[in-house]
Amino acid sequence: PGNTKGWDRSAWGVLRGINFMLDNVGKTKGDQTVINHYTGVARFFRANFYYNMVKRYGDVPWYSHVLGDKDEEMLQKVKDPRTVVVDSIMADLEYAAANVLPARTNNTYVTKWSALTLLARVALHEGTYRKYHNELAQESSAQAFLQRAVSASQEIMDNGGFEITGTGAAGYRALFTSNNLSANKEVIFLQKNNKEQGVANNTHVVLDWQWALSSSLANEFLMTDGTPFTSQSGYDTKTFVNVFTNRDPRLAETIMPPGFIANPGGNPYITRPNFGGYLQIKFYPRDPALRGGWVLNYTDLPIFRYAEVLLISAEAKAELGTLTQGDVDATINKLRTRVGMPA
Repeated sequence: PGNTKGWDRSAWGVLRGINFMLDNVGKTKGDQTVINHYTGVARFFRANFYYNMVKRYGDVPWYSHVLGDKDEEMLQKVKDPRTVVVDSIMADLEYAAANVLPARTNNTYVTKWSALTLLARVALHEGTYRKYHNELAQESSAQAFLQRAVSASQEIMDNGGFEITGTGAAGYRALFTSNNLSANKEVIFLQKNNKEQGVANNTHVVLDWQWALSSSLANEFLMTDGTPFTSQSGYDTKTFVNVFTNRDPRLAETIMPPGFIANPGGNPYITRPNFGGYLQIKFYPRDPALRGGWVLNYTDLPIFRYAEVLLISAEAKAELGTLTQGDVDATINKLRTRVGMPA
């Protein structure tokens, strides 16, 4: 904890709240299907908490029950091995995927599909981590995680009823800058913000608030003909304007392009080289009416998108060596088609 955040009382307090619910849910009387649903929701959030801890720290102490101030042995126990913790995370996610109800009437709720998305995300990350970190001596277990990433994403693709929405740069932008994603069929899980209800976010600070995006990220976006930007002669010394010429439209929806105007009728925004120059506009509310100031922005925030599920499927199959052109057409090319990029 000395060189990263997330080990203080407020962080572990999240886990305590979840475990308190799970320790006491057995006292509940009622429809067992509904009880199992909310138990699954709690285990979904516990899995999410713990996998964020694993990504940050590796081995961490696993706690499945609330601790009291007399539980000195448990409070001071050593870290559990990453393999043990991840097995427990996967057990939580498998329970959530099997018991959380699938209804999509409100995508601000945890559903079966959001549980499967988190399961697929964790399985892909853990599978690739074990595959390429041979110091763990866990390469032999990587394939099972990658296969579960494939099967979980495939279940969503087959039965979730989601689809890639919108067309062109504007359709892509709308996923991150609008306040009406409740019925969007690409959004699996959503943070809904609403001025009348006093629920807001702080997304305007992505633009020019003491940080910027990296040139390595900008270089990843292809040319409009599908060739790599880095294959261009002198790509690393191009001017700011030329960097954005003939590029994948998603570049200018992620990094502020030349001539960007934050307010209608205003002057073009000038980049700041001292922050790196590549200022972020993805998630920046375009409509001034949705920008009310510090923690007063009212755009909806997608937590899980169907696009990620498609990419999880493609990447996991690529790592397994089973990716076919048909798989690419069903996943990556759907995303390229939306913005007019070649297959």
